[in-house]
Amino acid sequence: MQLSDLNLVVHHEVNTQGRDFIVGDLHGCVGMLEQLLGIIRFDREKDRLFATGDLIDRGPDSAGTLALLKEPWFYPVLGNHDVMLLAAMDRIGNRLYERAFRHNYDGSALSHHGQAELDEYLDILEKIPFIRVVGAGTENRFQVLHAERVDATSRAFISDADLDGPLDRLKEKMRKTSWVIGFDMSGDWFDRLLWGRSIRYTMAQSKMSLSYPISLNFVGHTITVPQKRGLYRFAEHVFLDTGAFHSEEALPEGETNRFGLTIWNVQEQSGVTLRKSGPVEVKIMD
Repeated sequence: MQLSDLNLVVHHEVNTQGRDFIVGDLHGCVGMLEQLLGIIRFDREKDRLFATGDLIDRGPDSAGTLALLKEPWFYPVLGNHDVMLLAAMDRIGNRLYERAFRHNYDGSALSHHGQAELDEYLDILEKIPFIRVVGAGTENRFQVLHAERVDATSRAFISDADLDGPLDRLKEKMRKTSWVIGFDMSGDWFDRLLWGRSIRYTMAQSKMSLSYPISLNFVGHTITVPQKRGLYRFAEHVFLDTGAFHSEEALPEGETNRFGLTIWNVQEQSGVTLRKSGPVEVKIMD
């Protein structure tokens, strides 16, 4: 199996029974997630939790985040760390991703599982999509993906019509290669979905907002700490990775640790970032 053979897009209907939440990159911080779910009074029977990928590595409990894959209310997308794990376990053939896993590997994703249990999680993980589309055909449509679906340097993008159209046509478009900022080499759109940082690079270089004819996307990958309790929105992408695994780090005297795990309530258009100092309400900055 190759990278392009993995599940690309899954469509979901609007949740008419409960609420939809989106959480940023977990990186093994399942304990923080459980605290957040308590704060928001998450209903495991009616609510859905989408996640921007990177379940494993860096944080304290990668085994615990892999266990979330069995929960019927949990809907993650693939992150680059998740795909690197698949490559290292020979679930996909990609030497570059395999080497990247060996370079980043902290061991915690595998050390708490027997082989049979690990194989079960890998079977689920390799079916997780790159992109989840929620509410296609409605004004409240949104997508969840890991990094980006636009190339802010060339202004190319994957349109809503691309995501809703024939899969073969979409995959053909995604095989086109270009330089991927964040991947730091030439790659295709599959690599960009996992590694791309062209939007964040453009944000850093210019205060001018970029507009694309696409619906709203919730992404992670690049740590983007909220400023004045506001999540960054740029080029129709909202950045939810607020550095959960950094939240317990000691900082120099006088500096405040603003890293944390962020969860967004789609229906109420509000979010919570759980920091070491406690929960903080956040909004999206336009």
